[in-house]
Amino acid sequence: MTFPTGMRQRKPVKISQLYNMANDRKETNNLVKQKPDLAADLTKLFTTAAASGRATPGVKQKSDATVVIWKNAPRIPSGD
Repeated sequence: MTFPTGMRQRKPVKISQLYNMANDRKETNNLVKQKPDLAADLTKLFTTAAASGRATPGVKQKSDATVVIWKNAPRIPSGD
């Protein structure tokens, strides 16, 4: 895989984000480290919903779009 001159691809990273939207509308305080069990439970729910094509009980459905749970880190200037 090649990238434009001056750009490099970072390795994929798994960075969860968990915010209290009632108190932190600007998403400045990531609560994952303070609430790892909640983050893990929500990740499991999302992963299951994505795999089954639905978030409600019922027969598994085919998704009409590709679901990417863990996105690659953005491309950044290489500095070289």
